[in-house]
Amino acid sequence: MSLLNRMGASRDTLSDTLSNLIENGLVMKSPGEGLLMRPEYMLTPAGEAVGDACLFAAREMTRLGLVDMALKKWPPLVVVAMGRGAWRFGEIKEALPGITPRALTGALRDLQEADLVKRSVTESWPPGTSYTLTERAREALPAIDGVCIACEQLEAGETEPAPS
Repeated sequence: MSLLNRMGASRDTLSDTLSNLIENGLVMKSPGEGLLMRPEYMLTPAGEAVGDACLFAAREMTRLGLVDMALKKWPPLVVVAMGRGAWRFGEIKEALPGITPRALTGALRDLQEADLVKRSVTESWPPGTSYTLTERAREALPAIDGVCIACEQLEAGETEPAPS
């Protein structure tokens, strides 16, 4: 069965994802490409180091019914930023270089709808807004953060990902 059929993703999405994985040194074309029973793509050693954390996260997201959220770009990273101590909009934005205010607002709304984040507005003047992870998010956090830790360790030149 082809990767396209197994993933259930669009051809463009899969192509872009594979290109990014190859560019980042996590996946490579198989040296035996085109041979019967030989995979077309395979993990590099760096990809294998991150793979265990990704498998654990995929299993946990499925178990918790959070696959749709986990497949989005920013919501899982917002959960990690909040799990690492950011709880106000500006702190979360600062913890996630590259996220725009609009993308952060959308991610926070998605997380609220998924019952992963609670928004609180203080009665002070000026009013302040803070966000907290729900129990459901705290249950998902180790799996999501495990992928981030594994990637951070690879980026730092360490070969072993953090235990998940």
